Amino acid sequence: MTTPQAPVTTSDLVVRLTRLEERMQQVVTAIEKLAKRDAEFEDALRAMSDRFNITMSAQAEAFCNSLLRTTVTAAAVRVEPVFRRRSLIIFLRQLFVYG
Repeated sequence: MTTPQAPVTTSDLVVRLTRLEERMQQVVTAIEKLAKRDAEFEDALRAMSDRFNITMSAQAEAFCNSLLRTTVTAAAVRVEPVFRRRSLIIFLRQLFVYG
């Protein structure tokens, strides 16, 4: 069964539409604020990411340079005696073979 409804007057409709319009305006304002905050967060995150990348690149470059210096220094220290020993062995073999 349907219940009979009271007739809706024009003034009731105007009041309801006015309230609905106010509420819609509040929702639009809230969405605009959220969009602005979202843009601010994206900008801040992008700036942090850029700073992080710059810092990490500098640290990686410093690490590579340090590793290169350490490797070259270690190789120079280790290769020199080996080179001398091998040269001496080759010289002694030549001396023994060719007199």
